[in-house]
Amino acid sequence: MLVPAALALLLSTPSASAPEPPRGDRVAEWCEDLLSLVDAMTAQHPDLFYSVSREEFEDAVGALYDGVADMHDDEVLVECMRLFALVSRGGKDGHSGIAPGQAAPRLPLRLYRFSDGWFVVGAATEHAQLVGARVDAIAGTPIEQAAELVRGIVSADNDMNRTGKAAAYLTSVEVLHGLGVIDDTATVELALTINGSAKSVAFTPQAGMLHIGHGGGALPPDERALWLSRPGEMWWHAVVDDALYVQFNAVLATSSAGQSIQSFADEVVAAFDAGGCDRLVIDVRQNGGGNNQSFHPLIAALQAHERINTQGKLFVLAGRATFSAAGNFVTVIEREAHSILMGEDTGGGPNQYGDARNISLPHHHGFTARISTRYHEFDAEHPDRLTHEPHVRVELSSADWLAGRDPVLQRALEYGK
Repeated sequence: MLVPAALALLLSTPSASAPEPPRGDRVAEWCEDLLSLVDAMTAQHPDLFYSVSREEFEDAVGALYDGVADMHDDEVLVECMRLFALVSRGGKDGHSGIAPGQAAPRLPLRLYRFSDGWFVVGAATEHAQLVGARVDAIAGTPIEQAAELVRGIVSADNDMNRTGKAAAYLTSVEVLHGLGVIDDTATVELALTINGSAKSVAFTPQAGMLHIGHGGGALPPDERALWLSRPGEMWWHAVVDDALYVQFNAVLATSSAGQSIQSFADEVVAAFDAGGCDRLVIDVRQNGGGNNQSFHPLIAALQAHERINTQGKLFVLAGRATFSAAGNFVTVIEREAHSILMGEDTGGGPNQYGDARNISLPHHHGFTARISTRYHEFDAEHPDRLTHEPHVRVELSSADWLAGRDPVLQRALEYGK
């Protein structure tokens, strides 16, 4: 394959200017966007070739550049996504990537991968009766096969991050079409199992936001389950049985209400003492990150409290939506306090590329492109560690979620009794 001269120049000299193609030429516009994207990747990423060789990356870019004329737009988007997935093949970079815009067509559903399969966990009003249905296939493609195709094109910190992001992209019409899962973008048919009965349902795509936040994989609000009852609040606490339950949803120095993290840390310790609590549970399952320099006052307060910083008394609940600075938080509290990690693997890694910047493409302005600009190493002793494996693994089933149960919190409350 012959890599175009402009492309070779960009790969060898970041920020070099590529020749501008004629306006109105679809292929030329896509090629210019590709060159612009590669230029930004090579110029801004701190180590673009940390898990893929330059030669393999150049071959992939060259193949896409040469093949644009034979692809429809959704295929080109998917292949651009695959470039980012190639760069993050070794994990550590779920912040970089390119995705459909917020107004892009999607299925009017929200999906989640439980321990027993893929299920509908949210739906537009006209499809509300489908919440709780198991998803078996999309346009004839088995759901696990479709999910594996999606996992292959998403950038990620680790495998759990890929699963979390797949939940969003499995409802993206552009992604499904680009992968060849669907041919008809006007109507998409899903095979579902509802109350034990198989049913085929046709959906008309709608414009709306894909639920990619928190690194992918967050569940919708649910008043029946404590951990899902107040997702809009950055941090809060409540006494549950003999435990102080603390939900830490954002890693920032100051809350939207103006409270500093130091003030919140002091409040947590005071509430633990006033409540005569036996254990403290801090929940970061919905924490998508923030500023990884801001969480230290909270950890320091927990460390300094003799009854909290004791084996079997401090529990950290984490999962696929624990991402970015929240992953760094888990790294530090796991290392520096007597904490027990419960739940599932985190979507955010101990060591990760982040501080991503938005990139605007010259022609396709609707897409969202972001490139990491900094490497954060919070676990230097284990540079290749990609996730936080729980000390006590507790999976969430569809039956648990449908009933409003939280087996992860329940395990923490019962631990050692």
